[in-house]
Amino acid sequence: MTVRAGRWYAPGAMGQQDRPTVSGGHGDPWVAFSYLFGGMAAYGGIGWLLDWWLGTGFFVPIGLLAGTGGALYLVYARFWRFPGNDASSSEPDGGHDRDERRGDAG
Repeated sequence: MTVRAGRWYAPGAMGQQDRPTVSGGHGDPWVAFSYLFGGMAAYGGIGWLLDWWLGTGFFVPIGLLAGTGGALYLVYARFWRFPGNDASSSEPDGGHDRDERRGDAG
């Protein structure tokens, strides 16, 4: 046993436990919720400020719609359109056989 950051750590015991995996936010519904809520709050707030400043009453709904639309695009781009961060993942073989297809050997 060793001490790390003020806690006792047994390497054998910790290595056998299931550790939670971090997916980087891909597939997490709270990320989608935060995009939707944040977009509506930010652009709705800007619309409210414009309505208050200009004495109108139509910038809040425009801001809410614009924020929702932008948030839906971000959710689409994050979860459906660009699922992987690897640029070569769009190729059928993942980019591994690139040299063999061109005829370039090593």
